[in-house]
This record gives sequence, C-alpha cells and structure tokens, in this order.
Amino acid sequence: MEHILSLYPFTKISTHGDFNVHHKLWLFSPFTDHPGELAFNFAILYDLEELVQHTTRIHDRLGDTSNILDLFLTYDPSAYAVTISSPLGSSNYNLISVFYPIISNPSP
Repeated sequence: MEHILSLYPFTKISTHGDFNVHHKLWLFSPFTDHPGELAFNFAILYDLEELVQHTTRIHDRLGDTSNILDLFLTYDPSAYAVTISSPLGSSNYNLISVFYPIISNPSP
C-alpha cells in the first residue's frame, strides 16, 4: 500500500473481498479474532471506511451466526453505493453489489 501511495499520492484506493475476519465492535461479530484486529488496524492506518453494513454470510446450520465477512474498504465512501441482495442459487452468502459512477470526458 505504501508503495502504491508513494507512486500515486492522490490515488483513491478501494479493496474488497471475503476477508473472513471477525471484530466485535467494528463488524458486529460475536467475538474479535486476530485477523479482525489486523483488518481493523489496516483500515485505521490507511483511513479506509468499511461500506458493507449488513450481514453477508447467512446462517444455514444450527449454531451458525450471521456475519459481515465480505468487506469493501475505501478512501472515498461517498463515491460508492453498496446494496445487499438475496443469495444466488444455494449460496449461503448474500450478493453484494457496488455501484461506482464512471464519468467520461466528451471528445472535443
């Protein structure tokens, strides 16, 4: 991250994926694990905001809990619109859609 920012200091970076981390206060998990602490500290260090605010993994077995495991971290939260939809097929993960408007400059 430091290397990218040193080359492109005004770039707006976003990162997303199935992080499979747990953080009680940040992600409303039932517990905090070490990877959750690392992800939280990474977001703080690089001034990233987590945009997924609803559970992404739904419980499908006795004892499972619903969790936010899929994260979308960004410098520019106002530029994105995140929606959560029902799972596709037999998946036990909700579908996450992220909209980012791309504005093209018209040709002269």
